[in-house]
Amino acid sequence: MRQKDVVALIDLTRECLEHYWQLDYEFLLRLCSPAVIGVEELRGKVMQGYDAVAEDMRQISQQICPCHVVRQEYLVSMKQRNSCLIVGHYFISPDTEGDVRFQTEQRCSFGWALTDGKPWIHHIHISNPVSKLQDDVKNMLVDAGRATDGRHLPYRKGERDACERLHFRGKGGTIHLLAPYEILYILSQNHDCTVHLLDGSSCQGRMRICDLMPALSDNFVRIHNSVIVNRNYVTMVKRFCVIMEDGAELPIPVKRFTEIKSLLLPSE
Repeated sequence: MRQKDVVALIDLTRECLEHYWQLDYEFLLRLCSPAVIGVEELRGKVMQGYDAVAEDMRQISQQICPCHVVRQEYLVSMKQRNSCLIVGHYFISPDTEGDVRFQTEQRCSFGWALTDGKPWIHHIHISNPVSKLQDDVKNMLVDAGRATDGRHLPYRKGERDACERLHFRGKGGTIHLLAPYEILYILSQNHDCTVHLLDGSSCQGRMRICDLMPALSDNFVRIHNSVIVNRNYVTMVKRFCVIMEDGAELPIPVKRFTEIKSLLLPSE
């Protein structure tokens, strides 16, 4: 399978998950082959055929709440001429009201095959143990026990709509799909970049910082040869440095201080 087909299938896997957790199962079911095999994690059940998988998804939709998907990373664990297996690791954040958001860790695997150029799902597993998800929401768990307040939401109000994801290839071949609002800042050293995320985690990969800038929105400013910041999360601009929401102090070159300050604080 060509690399461009693999990249397209990773993006399609992302779309399937985002529709799935918004309880739009029809989007995913339209891509399932008649002989699709599904694995239901909670009961350890294997479902064979479109009808069985569709019925299981419709039952699940009555037991879980709509969620948004964040911190997505994917790995192609198997690739053949016209098929591939994509495994994913991500977090979901229930669409609850209020100033606090919670995250629950999830995993998935999608077996894709191309038939006359059209992608079909032949195997699907999405971890969705209903009782665990309900317990996590009730107990207000974040990352197995850490709560996050309104200053550190996995997404900001008004920014939950679909947007372009940054494709970031991490070490070991893992592909991270990051929404712009998840990113605090990016640091580079030679050909390696570290992306620091809003929830306090980070991911590393081999990519030049100059190759990242075109893929980012106007909210991102390159304040230094090795530093890109999301100006939505800049809390202060001091003399020759910026303070980020996580407390990090990042340098601004002396000769570019006035220019960078005007980009970060255009209203001043």
